[in-house]
Amino acid sequence: MSEVKQWIDTEVPKIFGILKDEIREHVIKVLKSNPDTYGYAILLGEDLHQSDAISLTSTKSFLDDNKGCDYLSDMKYMPNEWPNWHHEAYENFNSAFEKMYKTFESIFTSSPGSEYDEEELHLLRTLYENYLMVTKELNDEGVFKSFSYVIIWLMDSNRDVQSKSFWQLNEGVAIEEAGKYFEEKYYTSV
Repeated sequence: MSEVKQWIDTEVPKIFGILKDEIREHVIKVLKSNPDTYGYAILLGEDLHQSDAISLTSTKSFLDDNKGCDYLSDMKYMPNEWPNWHHEAYENFNSAFEKMYKTFESIFTSSPGSEYDEEELHLLRTLYENYLMVTKELNDEGVFKSFSYVIIWLMDSNRDVQSKSFWQLNEGVAIEEAGKYFEEKYYTSV
């Protein structure tokens, strides 16, 4: 294993404790300010250097206000349609991510002409694995129990972290109504 990959395996998990604490705090804040919140999403940027996160939420009253809409199911299960974008939710994590990524850039040299090198892919996979692990742990702890739908979201993307998070974090009505959107055949790994 290369030195860069070893660095990734050591350093990336360190910042996710920060995210776990900030998600826990943010969920409490969201539910205090709007108890009819049903959906919670962690929105990731699509490119490696944009892999920090923000939170998106939606409420039952938002769905009620849009009952006549032809694409209500999209609005319900596609977080980019949601009204509440919380850019400040994970400030400490995003700051730690930026510092970690700058260090990565300083120790890694990419090859010209390739979309992602092996080390960049390893970093992206490690980030996604850690996002999924943290949300799964929080779900198992009951942090998301007040929500009927939770997901790691990437806009206009078919990365499998989105599908995996759907199937691992949801049950019941969400699976019945939205499972068709998250079938694994539509998703690819990085």
